[in-house]
Amino acid sequence: MSDSRPRSRAPSYATAGSISQDSKKARNSSIRSRFVLSSRCAATFGGPNVDIGPRISAAPVGLPDLPPGTTKSDGENAVAQRLQENDESGSGIKYRSCCWPKTAALLFAEYIGLAIMCFPAAYSQMGWFGGLLATVLNAALYQYTSLTLWEFCLRHPEVRDVCDIGRMILGGEAWGWWVTAVMFVANNTGLHVIVGSQYLNTAAASWSTPLCRTVLFSGIVSVICCITSLPRTFSKLSHLATLSAFFTLVSVILATVFMAIQAHPAN
Repeated sequence: MSDSRPRSRAPSYATAGSISQDSKKARNSSIRSRFVLSSRCAATFGGPNVDIGPRISAAPVGLPDLPPGTTKSDGENAVAQRLQENDESGSGIKYRSCCWPKTAALLFAEYIGLAIMCFPAAYSQMGWFGGLLATVLNAALYQYTSLTLWEFCLRHPEVRDVCDIGRMILGGEAWGWWVTAVMFVANNTGLHVIVGSQYLNTAAASWSTPLCRTVLFSGIVSVICCITSLPRTFSKLSHLATLSAFFTLVSVILATVFMAIQAHPAN
């Protein structure tokens, strides 16, 4: 004979606990997913929550060495900045003195300089499709190298310039700094000497003996490059960068006007 008496139901603590655990896991998983997505976006377009990766050399004394896979916080940046400022407190040249407006002027002069004047000739040779394709590929390479350099500086905040980066990559030896400096100066000076001499040749096309004229103009531009390279800090160099960006804008306007009013470009 079956027992038909009602039985008391025990409270489902285990079930409630498991639901609570499941909801907590789901919430943590959602947070991790958002963090991973944010980290990937930051790694592609810049921003906070980026995985800065491991160092390639030991951290300086007093600078916290973060484990791989962590993110850079504002507190750690402040510590690194204070250490750098204290290290330069007794020196006559203080490299950490460039503010954001001056940095923007430097970037304008760097990326909107000679390269922008190459677009008309490049598009006239490659056409719209080839020119746009080359522009997109160059933009992607610029984005990749800029983010790589940015993450490197986040992980190594003690670096001051490209020569410090070259020394770290080449094993931390002094010769690595000098090799990088020579290559950097030769590249920039050579580029501007060639372009400057071509510009002066075009402006003085009525002169005779083009070869001697090119040598003379190359020497003039070399002297100008040496003089304008004397500022030791980005803060001082930003004043020249502002002038460079302004005259680049003027040259773009003039080139546009000249191409519109001339029957065809010279040569």
